[in-house]
Amino acid sequence: MTASWDWSARLKNYLNHKLIRMSDEQQLPVTEPANDQPAADQPDYPDYKEKWLRAMADYQNLKKQQESERQDWLKFAATAVIAQLLPIASNFAAAAKHVPAEQQSAEWVTGLFHIQKQLDDVLKAVGVEPIATVGQLFNPEVHEAVGQRTVEDVVADQVVEEVQTGYTLHGKVLLPAKVIVSQ
Repeated sequence: MTASWDWSARLKNYLNHKLIRMSDEQQLPVTEPANDQPAADQPDYPDYKEKWLRAMADYQNLKKQQESERQDWLKFAATAVIAQLLPIASNFAAAAKHVPAEQQSAEWVTGLFHIQKQLDDVLKAVGVEPIATVGQLFNPEVHEAVGQRTVEDVVADQVVEEVQTGYTLHGKVLLPAKVIVSQ
């Protein structure tokens, strides 16, 4: 069960109570004039006003930080479920690569391709993107080298084959791509 809190009102009440208590302890008048200029018969209390303004600024910064953290949490909340779906997506891709040419037009193969496309579309909708591999320079942050191969006319440390697709979720690596790198 979630409660709806008006943090702004609660903070203002707290700060006003704090100012009143501070005023009572020091026996200062609590009332403030309607405008920014103190009345002639009232002393100026810039220290209290400055503290109140700082507290309000801190509160606004806290609200922004909490909203940012909330947005991040929402983006990555389904990470565990998505991580379990990624091997299934990789298996569909591997199965699609190994379908014999004479069976490409079979209905069951067409169904397999449609299911793969559906899964890829769902993953893309939640922010999952495949990691680019073949032709890219090896990047240990997103690639996992599982082998090396000597290839003519290819720069050293360039990815020459993808063994397993890697995925990112909103730019964060979920599953590194397993690749073969040139020597």
